[in-house]
Amino acid sequence: GSFRADLLARLNPRAHLTLPPLRERAADLPELVERFTARSFTAPADRRLLTDYARHASVDPGPTVALGRAVPSDRVCFVWSKEALRLLARHPWPGNLRELQQVVATASVVALGDALGLVRRNVATDRDSAAWIPIPNALVQSLLAPPPPSRCRGAAGRAARSPRRARRR
Repeated sequence: GSFRADLLARLNPRAHLTLPPLRERAADLPELVERFTARSFTAPADRRLLTDYARHASVDPGPTVALGRAVPSDRVCFVWSKEALRLLARHPWPGNLRELQQVVATASVVALGDALGLVRRNVATDRDSAAWIPIPNALVQSLLAPPPPSRCRGAAGRAARSPRRARRR
């Protein structure tokens, strides 16, 4: 009875929300990918990259997202293929939403950087194709792959390889 009731109510609410992990909500992936792609360009450096691309491609920088196919647009449009969405749906998502957000942001920025290089070299000719930025399936697959084993050098690496030597020191 000596604990403050208002503080207890904040720490122990009556209504508990339980959200299932992302791997159990594959149906939510398209909407999340769409939102996270658009949100990827809120950081100043990424926003500058988007603005620079839009200026070179003569399109509006407000990003849109197309899932499954390219759609006509006068704005920068990130296109996620059906196969890329399948790859995302098959991933177990141990990092849950934060991992998805990182994968989507990285894929979007890398694809935009590649597209900017092409536009600067005048490879994209018409305005419609310049507005579309496809997210390559290979890029998505590489972002979902487990990281390679670490090749540590120094004392920590030696200790991991031969525990007996580390104990003697």
